[in-house]
Amino acid sequence: MARKYLTIHTRKNFDAAHYIPKTETKCQYTHGHTFTVDITIFGLDVPEKRMMVDFIDLKKEIVKLDHTLLNDTFQDPTAENLARFFANKAWDLSKSQYPHIISVTATVYETPDCDATITITEEEFTLPNQN
Repeated sequence: MARKYLTIHTRKNFDAAHYIPKTETKCQYTHGHTFTVDITIFGLDVPEKRMMVDFIDLKKEIVKLDHTLLNDTFQDPTAENLARFFANKAWDLSKSQYPHIISVTATVYETPDCDATITITEEEFTLPNQN
């Protein structure tokens, strides 16, 4: 019997300011972005469960940061750390509602061409040879 998998995706923008400490670039000064957060959740398809996670619950975590100074919440508010934060939130939320999750991916765009992506997975895997 074939296994079925399900993928859901949500995207939400928020506006916030931040500065990056311990750097000597223009990013050390307070500045703002319209951030875009993409969250993708992948898991086994279990039709009886109806939905993997409520999109509204996922977006609540993003909206909480709208029009804030990210440094008030994060010690080092880089795109990488924001991606980690949203991936962990999405993982915890989705695993509590739908135990058949295999992976969660979060991408945070500071600008349309600058982003950071992280994937949390239940399954272990080996990276291809990097030679």
